[in-house]
Amino acid sequence: MLSKLLKYDLQWLYKSLIIFYFFTIIFAISSHLFGLINNSLIFSLLTSLCNGISIILMISTIIYNIICLWIHFIKNIYKEESYLTHTLPVSKTKIFLAKIFSSIITLLTSIIIVIISIFICYYSNSNLQVLENVIQPILSIINVNSTIFIIFFIILIFIEVLYLIISGYLGIIIGFKSNNHKIIKSIVYGYVIYQAISLISLVFLFITALLNHEIMNLFKTTYIPSANLLKFILISIFTLYVVFIFLYSYLGNKLIKRGVNIE
Repeated sequence: MLSKLLKYDLQWLYKSLIIFYFFTIIFAISSHLFGLINNSLIFSLLTSLCNGISIILMISTIIYNIICLWIHFIKNIYKEESYLTHTLPVSKTKIFLAKIFSSIITLLTSIIIVIISIFICYYSNSNLQVLENVIQPILSIINVNSTIFIIFFIILIFIEVLYLIISGYLGIIIGFKSNNHKIIKSIVYGYVIYQAISLISLVFLFITALLNHEIMNLFKTTYIPSANLLKFILISIFTLYVVFIFLYSYLGNKLIKRGVNIE
């Protein structure tokens, strides 16, 4: 039954996301093709226009994906589709898991589409060299090659956005337990829940600094940390995001199992 729930969620989500994917790729291809034509003012302007639209569409794809997931969550759990959802012969845990898995799958798809679009738009030896020059100071500090750094950076973005989505779900679950102003309360709770990791990260870093003078220097001076320390900080941030994703998912599931207020 979980697979059927997931299939329904993905069909609902991709029905609108596919439009963003299509136009993002189309404008990326157009930008690349127009850029191949040299010594033409018109095509230079068209290239710049398509580049701008492509960037807007790439950002919009991720933002729309997030909003679309939250809207579907509310409709499916609390509003017009909720009566059908909650009468299905399936546990609330599976309903919630379907939402988590659909979030992971659609977000991963959107990020892949954005990466492909960036590659189509900007791939060239000169642009690769510019990118290499930009990230080289960071690479020299943490002592890793560019490929590993870029892969880790993409994974970190994926985890951070997924954390934002799960924070939104938990905010919605808590907000919709109220009798009034549910949307406003969901936004407020979601924001507070999302920001919790920033406060906890600072507390964790400060406690660690009490045991390590090198970390304490980050609070007191403009000291540039060593490669090992930077790796420790990056891995710690990554670990915190993963832990909070599981924690918020667990809390969300527990709260939904206690019952929901259907409108």
